[in-house]
Amino acid sequence: MSKFTDDMRTILGDPNYHAQCMQIAPFGVDRCALLFEIGTQEHDVAYSVVFEVAGFNPNTARQIFKIDRWLTSLTSPDPARLFALEVGRTVWKYESGGWTSAKFATSLMQRVWSSDQSLTLLVGDNGQSWESAAAAWSPLDPDAKRRLRDVHGPERSLVHSVGEFGTIQRLAGNGWEALDVPIEDDLWGVFVTPGGVVRAAGNHGTCVRVVDEELIHIEAPDNRFFSVHQFQGETYWGDSGFGIYREKGDRLLEFHDTGTGWDIRSDPDYMYVVGGGIAWRFDGRRWNSLQLDYDGNDLLLIQ
Repeated sequence: MSKFTDDMRTILGDPNYHAQCMQIAPFGVDRCALLFEIGTQEHDVAYSVVFEVAGFNPNTARQIFKIDRWLTSLTSPDPARLFALEVGRTVWKYESGGWTSAKFATSLMQRVWSSDQSLTLLVGDNGQSWESAAAAWSPLDPDAKRRLRDVHGPERSLVHSVGEFGTIQRLAGNGWEALDVPIEDDLWGVFVTPGGVVRAAGNHGTCVRVVDEELIHIEAPDNRFFSVHQFQGETYWGDSGFGIYREKGDRLLEFHDTGTGWDIRSDPDYMYVVGGGIAWRFDGRRWNSLQLDYDGNDLLLIQ
């Protein structure tokens, strides 16, 4: 019996084991990479697996990485590369069909994110953040020693990060500058439009829009909101209690029950939602889903 088979018996023997989608990264035309994790309740035995999928069809799924560690974040700067963050401080890079790892941060990291092939950032605890530059990572100057959970921007001059205690920061040169906005709740997700409008999602129904540093509160349920994203001209928010909401004026309306809306990403044709154990894809009209399965031999995707 292989170690993997033995470990899977241990995982599936735990009545509280989990199998969840962690992140979806658009990865070329009608292609995406999906990160799933399966493990015991205490994560003492766990596996992470990355699939490359075409057309969101499980029959096309190709397993490109499997490791007995917990990966928490995935991003793609271009159709040839992926970055994955292992819980803690290790970053994995997929290029030319193989994976390499680097460990350089001194604090726990929370998210790896790419705008395009020219910008990949890593953010985490104590305000620490790093930028991928050629074959190395360079540190960015922190504004405050607060946990950063998410980062987004359509171009470098509009990149913002968010985190604990209502932190919203703008990337300026090789460091961060805080926005002076009166938010106390922790923030989990951010999205910035090409026009510079910043939206941030957080605890206790905190859903805000920042326009020219003026704060606008959006009416929302008193849930933890993890994510916000724009797709085909509409703005969508993800929370811990229902799933996906659509913004209408200054309030949120229930849109699709995905259970949770942990993360939202998109390419020009599709929006991808991480809903707990299920990966979702939305084309503007229809929803499709994929989830992790174990057939007794290996991990695979099913609808």
